[in-house]
Amino acid sequence: MRHRASKYERELKSEERRALIWLGLLAVIVAFYFWLRNSDPNAAPYVNFFCNSPCPHITLYWIPFLQVLIYYWIGYAGCMLIYFSEDFFHRWGLRGRNLRQGARSIGHIFISLYPVTVLTITVLAAISFLIPAPIQLPYWLLVYEFFAILALWSIGRVTGRRRLLGESLEFASDGVKVLWRKIRGLRKKLSFHSLRGMLSQLRV
Repeated sequence: MRHRASKYERELKSEERRALIWLGLLAVIVAFYFWLRNSDPNAAPYVNFFCNSPCPHITLYWIPFLQVLIYYWIGYAGCMLIYFSEDFFHRWGLRGRNLRQGARSIGHIFISLYPVTVLTITVLAAISFLIPAPIQLPYWLLVYEFFAILALWSIGRVTGRRRLLGESLEFASDGVKVLWRKIRGLRKKLSFHSLRGMLSQLRV
């Protein structure tokens, strides 16, 4: 009878396969980066999002983007090296396993945070060109809120507090409710004072 793999063994094997794919993509990105850089040293290849001039757009330069992306993915490779070194950290017991799990979580942030952030900023900034001026402030407030949620997610992944994001959103929701109650109370007071003023003027 075959031994049934535990959840930990399945996670380890799945992470190994994902790491092979990501590191293979890293090799392709490094080759593409050097090809861009060496093909014409004076060139600055870029892509305009959503469209080219004269319409408003966001310009993303390939070489700086790829250079930073490579650094982040090298950090991911280092974290995965720690995570897969089970034979070395086995002697540390539970502390070694927690260290490896922490390295795995940090590696996930390295592999995803920078490209997701750049892609999101590029898309949201390009969309902002299509939004009327009066709506710009609430739009960017929502954008900042999204990045705050992303930061909380990253902190939760590193610290292992999976409920940190939910607790923060619940706290923010309670704060919004309190603020809304205060605004409604202020509106009622203003309406009451305005009504009293109108009645006073009618009496005069």
